[in-house]
Amino acid sequence: MMTSLRRCDSALLALVLVGLLGKFVRAEEPLTFKERYERTVVLFKSGQYEQAIKEFQLLYQERPLPILLFNLAQSHRKAGHAKEALDLYDRFLREDPKTDLRSETEGYIAEIKAAQEAERLAREKAERERAEREEREAIARAIASEPPPTGFDASGRRIVPPHRPLRILKWTAAAAGVLSVAAGATLLALHGRQTCTLEPGQELCPQRLHTMAGGITGVCVGGALLGTAAVLYALDYRSTQELTLLGPPRLMFAFDERGASIALVGRF
Repeated sequence: MMTSLRRCDSALLALVLVGLLGKFVRAEEPLTFKERYERTVVLFKSGQYEQAIKEFQLLYQERPLPILLFNLAQSHRKAGHAKEALDLYDRFLREDPKTDLRSETEGYIAEIKAAQEAERLAREKAERERAEREEREAIARAIASEPPPTGFDASGRRIVPPHRPLRILKWTAAAAGVLSVAAGATLLALHGRQTCTLEPGQELCPQRLHTMAGGITGVCVGGALLGTAAVLYALDYRSTQELTLLGPPRLMFAFDERGASIALVGRF
């Protein structure tokens, strides 16, 4: 009796195992090409572009259909792979030149090329601005690394010398002194001269010029002015020796890893 029960249990267990194995085998049956394609389309529509690229690539390797190239190009474009998308769009049009998707594909190609051109221009502009900024910074560093020349400040502006008023004063005093001495000498020369016209037989003229005092005053004032001009000249000469102006601007050279730069610094 016990032996019969054991045989019965063993048979029942075997049937259960066979049933489970059958379900497992059915669950592991491979998906069809169409099912895999539809699953990949779902990945694409849900925004999983990287995974969709892998699945479309596997599908194309199994069946090299032109439409799969278009789907691959779409996935690469959505994923931001402009170069790969452009190549796949071109391959799609070569393999299926009469496709109904030609106008749409050409539109995507034009869009990608326009974006690449805009990116190239922006990159060149940024590089050019960076190079100009580095050049300005290099010139600024070169200027800051050495003191400005005599007669110019750090910004390149010409320093207005403080002795310029002395030049005006000295020449004014000298001119006034010369005129005053000349006037005084003239008055001294005119002193005592007759101012009337002698009649026939008249020997003496009661009217004579008295310019002695004016002449002496003119000569003294002129001498004082000339002396002042001499003092001012000495002061001006001393200031000129302390501050020598450099007329022409200077050339500054700056060196960096990109080469040498030359800048004209100063004012004309």
